[in-house]
This record gives sequence, structure tokens and C-alpha cells, in this order.
Amino acid sequence: MCQFCHKYGEGKKWYFNPKYYTDEFIKSSEVNLAGIIEILGGPGKMDFELGAAMSFDPSLPNLNDQVQINQLSMLVEKAHGGQIVPLEDAYKIVALSKSAILIPCYCRKYFSGGEIDKMTCMFLYPISEMVPESRPWEKVQKLTKEEAKAKLLEFDKKGYVHGVYWGPAPCPVVICNCEYPYCIGLRARLHYKVENATKKGHYICEANMDQCDGCNGEPKCIKRCFFGAIKYVISENRVIIDPSACFGCGVCRSECPKAALKLKDRSEWPAFKDEW
Repeated sequence: MCQFCHKYGEGKKWYFNPKYYTDEFIKSSEVNLAGIIEILGGPGKMDFELGAAMSFDPSLPNLNDQVQINQLSMLVEKAHGGQIVPLEDAYKIVALSKSAILIPCYCRKYFSGGEIDKMTCMFLYPISEMVPESRPWEKVQKLTKEEAKAKLLEFDKKGYVHGVYWGPAPCPVVICNCEYPYCIGLRARLHYKVENATKKGHYICEANMDQCDGCNGEPKCIKRCFFGAIKYVISENRVIIDPSACFGCGVCRSECPKAALKLKDRSEWPAFKDEW
């Protein structure tokens, strides 16, 4: 398990701990002092997120400054960061939350220059109850639990990576269904190596050598991997997964016509079990 699970999970993955979805915890001083729920549920959400996105570059003029990177990562833990989850875990998170809504993805709007408008940000309780009143101008789709699961499946089939993000840790506030290069969390992790901006998931994908046939030299799964973890071996006409690069999102699986891709718990990989 990741350090967050040891710190917050009480024997579970941190985002499966039911107490973090209760009013008692959400209204605790620990959460209220951070003020992230009020920001994300209020009219200042876009300014906060885009301000954070723009601050990474001037904050890290030297990408070899590990001390500064670690300090930013600790700051993100107390504010707004997250972890990649596969579809199955996203389903369970929705089941734990009292309610959910979809709103437009600000990451895509900003980094696409306003050209991409997608309803893919799935906010959880209590933000799901706050947004319709605090931002009446914004498009909002209220979801039942079954509708939320159906949307997650739809996003998964499109190749959108799921991530559960806290505000602050370990209070789950949103399931992001996004993609590189637009996702602010993924950019902070992949460009600036800020681990807590988007931690690797609890799984690593593995390709079955006997089932994979390389899709006649054009493996579809490679196009799904934003992390560069899937490699095509020309001489063997199949793919392999680089476990050091895999984030465990699992979106590659739905593109495999041979069902050759499976997620394995990260703990089953001794060399990578503590790589987050």
C-alpha cells in the first residue's frame, strides 16, 4: 500500500475508508482549515486551479532541485492532489459518496485555449451539493449512483484516465476523468515530478504473452497510454508493459480485442511496490 494508505487507510486503500465520506469528517477542523472544499465548491474554483497550474513552472526553475519538488509535494498533500484509480475502484468511490455531479473540465478548457468543452469532472459530496447554488451559471448534471457508474464506463471506453483527488488529503472530493496533456494533475506529475499531484495507482498492468497478437503490427493499446508504458516488440509481434512507467489506470484494457491486458496489485512487483 502507498504511504497515504498506511497513514489514512486503516487497513484499506485511503479512498476506500468510509469515514472520509461522512459529514463528521468533512466538517472537521482538519478539513475546514484547509478551505479547499469551499474553494472547489464555490465561485473561485477556476481561479484556484488555473493559478495552481501556472505556478508550477516559476516554482521549479530547476527540475533537479529535489528539495523544492518534495516541498511542493508536501504542500499538495495539504491542499489538492490525487491518485490514479482504475474503473473498478472508481465505481466503489461513487458508491461511498452521498451524491455526485458532472461539470465541465476546466483543465481542457484552459490548456486547449477554450476549444475543448467536456463534462467529465465528477465531483463528490459535499461539493456536489454546493455547486448548483454557488455557480448557477455553470452547466451541471446531477447523477444517481448508477448514472455515475455508467458515465465512468463511458469515459473509460474513450480512454480518459480516472483519478481520485482530495481536498485536503484524505478527503476525496472529485473523480477526474481526463487526459494528457490537459489534466493539471497529470501535467504537474509528468512535467515537474510532483508525486502527490497525481500518485501512481495501486496496480500495474501486465500483458499476457500467449494472448497478445500485436494487432497486426498496430496495437491499439499503445494509443491509450499517456505514460509511455506500453512498448511494441517488432520481432515478437506483441506488446510488453514497462512496470516502472505504468500508473495502473487500466484504460488500455478496453482496447485489447484479445483481453490480453490485466491489472495486478502493485504489491506483487517487489521492485516497484513502493514506487508511487
